[in-house]
Formats: sequence, structure tokens, C-alpha cells
Amino acid sequence: MALNDANLTTIVWHIVKTELITLSSLNEAQKQEKVEEEQKSIQQLNEETIALKTLLASSKNSSRKAYAAYEVDAISLSDYKEKAIVINKEIESINQRMLDVESKISLHQANIERYQRTDFTAEYFNGLEIILTNRKKF
Repeated sequence: MALNDANLTTIVWHIVKTELITLSSLNEAQKQEKVEEEQKSIQQLNEETIALKTLLASSKNSSRKAYAAYEVDAISLSDYKEKAIVINKEIESINQRMLDVESKISLHQANIERYQRTDFTAEYFNGLEIILTNRKKF
């Protein structure tokens, strides 16, 4: 089966509509519970961000110390390079994890927004389907 634009649009719309209908069926208490869960996750991720920033500062400090030790001939160039490689990998890993955490925070914030904006009616969905149908005709 080949997926053309019309088929793909229909499939995507069905998935989106199903998700929106599910969100719309939540009562206010359920929505609030979902928002609180998302906020709790954001708080945990914010705490992780603080820990990662501390770890990043420590790794950068280790890098400076290793270079300072090399400058005063306390360690050899090869030892310094070995330490620098390890430290740079740590820094890269921390930076990647921070990006992942930021992405997760954004996702949780978007989820909160969705839970707070779920007053969709049957007329709303019908209007969107009419727009999509008219778009397919062109």
C-alpha cells in the first residue's frame, strides 16, 4: 500500500482527533491531576538540571587543574592529553544530558498546555474535518 498525501493526512488526523477526544473526556479533577503530574516531573528535571550544572562546573574545573598541572610540569603532555580526553567526554555527556532534560521539560510544558486547553466540542472537530476535506479537493 502506498501512502500518498491524502492517506497520510487522514491517518494523522485520526490519531490527532483520537488524542484530542481523549483529552476532552477528562473532567476538571483529572485534568488538574495530570497537570500536577507534569509539574512534578518538571520540578524533578529542574533539580536534575541543577545537579548537571554543578557536575559540569566540576568537570571544567578538573580540566583547568589538569592544564595547570601540565603547565608546571607536574604531569606529562601524554598524561594531560589522556585526562583531557576523559574530561571532554564527561563534559560532552553532561551537555547532551542537559539538552535531553531541556527537551523533556519543554514536552511536559506542552502537555500542561494541552491539559489546560481541552474544551473541544463535536462542532469543533466537524469544522476541522470540513476544512481538511475542502483542502483535499484542491
